[in-house]
Amino acid sequence: MSASRILSLLVAAALPLAAQSQEFKWLTVVGGGTIFGKGDFKAAPHFGAAGGWWFSENWGAELRGTIGRIKNSAGTISENQTIYTLTALRRFGAPEAKWQPYISFGMGATKNGAYGISVVGPTKQADMRPELNLGIGAQRRFSQSGLLTLDYRLAHSGLRGATYNDHLVTAGLGFTFGERRRSSAAPTTAALPVVSTVPAEVKPAPAPTPQAPPPAPAPEASPVAAATQAPVPPPPPPPKTQLKGAVVYFANGQAVLDEKGQAALDQVAQSLKGQTVTVQMKATGHASKVGPKPFNQRLSVRRAQAVVDYLVSQGVPASLLKQEGRGTEEPAAENRTRRGRSLNRRTEVSVSGHAGDVQIQMIAAEPVTRKVVRKPASKKKAPKATAAK
Repeated sequence: MSASRILSLLVAAALPLAAQSQEFKWLTVVGGGTIFGKGDFKAAPHFGAAGGWWFSENWGAELRGTIGRIKNSAGTISENQTIYTLTALRRFGAPEAKWQPYISFGMGATKNGAYGISVVGPTKQADMRPELNLGIGAQRRFSQSGLLTLDYRLAHSGLRGATYNDHLVTAGLGFTFGERRRSSAAPTTAALPVVSTVPAEVKPAPAPTPQAPPPAPAPEASPVAAATQAPVPPPPPPPKTQLKGAVVYFANGQAVLDEKGQAALDQVAQSLKGQTVTVQMKATGHASKVGPKPFNQRLSVRRAQAVVDYLVSQGVPASLLKQEGRGTEEPAAENRTRRGRSLNRRTEVSVSGHAGDVQIQMIAAEPVTRKVVRKPASKKKAPKATAAK
C-alpha cells in the first residue's frame, strides 16, 4: 500500500471526531528519519526544532526546521539537507482524550548543499527547491507543561523539471506555555433547589396563643375547680441558626472559579455575617481521572485553596477555614462519561457547629455538558435474491 493511500485512510479516520480543547503555544526539539522516494538514496536521520501555537479550538500553525545528512548507495553523493516548513494545523479529538490528533498542510523549502564525491574529484553541489507538504500527527500533554508530538509528512518538491516525494517520520519533545481557555469550555453552573446535608428536622408546631387567665378565684373556691384548670404551655424553643454550604465546579485541568461558582460562595459568606455560634468550615477539592494521578492530586489542592481564598476575600475569617485535596479518591459520579467527569471536578464546602444549634443548607450547582448529536445510521438495502437457472 502506498504512503499516500495510508495518509488518506488516517485522515478519513480522524474527520468524524469532534474538536474542542484548550489553546496554547509550544516549543519542541524534534528528530526522526527520512525515506527518499526517488533515486538510490539511503534512509537518513534528521533533527531540529519546532515552535507552534493553537490560536483557536481547532486551528494552529507550526514553524519547523530540520537538518540531515543524505547519502546514496554508491557513495558518490554525501551532502547536508536542510528543510524549512510553515504548516497550518487542523485539530480533531475529544477534549478529554490523552492524544489529540491533527492534520497538517503547508509549504516550505529544501536546501541541499555540501561536497559530493564523483569519479573526477570533489564537486560542490548546492540547490534550493520549494516544496509542499501534507501530513498527520498527534500531540499528548503530560505533567503541567510537558508535550510529546508524533507525526508523518509527505514532502513534494521539484527542481529543473524533476520531482521528489520524500517521507518524514518525526517525534518531538518539549514544553507548552501561554495557555488560554475559552470561557465556554468551562462547565457552567445552574442553580438547583437547596438540598440539606443533614436530615430535615421537624419544626415544632407554633404554640397556641395563651388565653387570658380567668379571674383569680375567691379564697373560698373549691379545690376541685382549681385542679381542672388547664396548665400554661411552655415557651417555644429558640430558632436554629441557618448556615449554608456549597458545591462548585471547575473546568478540566483548571482551578479558577467562574461567576456562578462565586455567586454560590457569596451566599455562604453572607450566611455567616452576624452569627455568634462557633462553626468550622472545610473546603475539600476533587478531580476527575483525566491525566496523571499526581497531577490530579495537586489540582484538587489548588481547587480547594481557590475556594478558601475567595471566602477570605468575602470577609470569612481565615481561622474558621480548612482545606484538603482528595484527588480522584472520592468521585461523585462515574469517570467513564463526560457528565460524570464534569461532576467530579468540584470543591465541596462543608460547615459544622454545635449539635442542635446549627442547621446547614447546601447550595449545589449543575455542570452543563455539551450534547453530541449523532446522525442516524443509514439502513442498508438487502441484496436481491437471484433465481436459480
